[in-house]
Amino acid sequence: MKISQSDRIIVLFREGFRFGLFFDFGSDGHLDIESAKRDLGTLARTMQYADIYAALADKDVFKRVVAAGWFPFIEVMGKEFKDLHDACAAGFPLDEAEANIADKFTSERLDRMFDRWMSKPHMKEKEIILRSGLNAYKHGDWVACLKVVLTEIEGIIADAYLRETGQRTRKIETLLDFTVDVAAKMAGGRDTLFFPVEFADYLKNYTYADSERQNVGRNAVGHGRAKAEHYTQTRALQALLTLDQFAFYS
Repeated sequence: MKISQSDRIIVLFREGFRFGLFFDFGSDGHLDIESAKRDLGTLARTMQYADIYAALADKDVFKRVVAAGWFPFIEVMGKEFKDLHDACAAGFPLDEAEANIADKFTSERLDRMFDRWMSKPHMKEKEIILRSGLNAYKHGDWVACLKVVLTEIEGIIADAYLRETGQRTRKIETLLDFTVDVAAKMAGGRDTLFFPVEFADYLKNYTYADSERQNVGRNAVGHGRAKAEHYTQTRALQALLTLDQFAFYS
């Protein structure tokens, strides 16, 4: 069906048990086809991933999810994150849900993630370092994995910032704002499944939170303040997923 700028649109569609209604009558006599495509796509996306949007909308539960170090990372956005969020919402211990997620990260899946990283120039330059962190995870060395990955994330963002702006900065607030802008530009807006704004908040409140409040964040690990019992498989996997998120943003 060919749609012209003089047409009017009404679309009724279904996603599972949800129904969507979209209409654009072009009140000024001119149908903006590209805007209509984008808005229709946005509606379809929010219906298909309604559970994720609902999780983000429930601020109290989402704060608990973030406090536990989790986020709807793109790699685990489906059932894996839903199961973990549901356990958190019910007030259950997260040990079982976290173990189930970790079990699904086979060597093959980790290698696919690594291949994604290596497709990005500013990550490719750190291939030897990042491979060391990934291999540490594969061998169950959570300490080495966290030490490598958490201290490299900031450098990767800074390198991307330098490539884009021609300037150097180590100010984390500037780098996080840059991350949001890049992700929004790639995805066509800030309200997308990339969740760049929410991810920046996650980094501020967890990964880069004050070391006195966050026992395995970048500052605690980098400054030697994290205790041995804080270096766990769950924390190491969260660090890998945080790094992986940046591969989608660049």
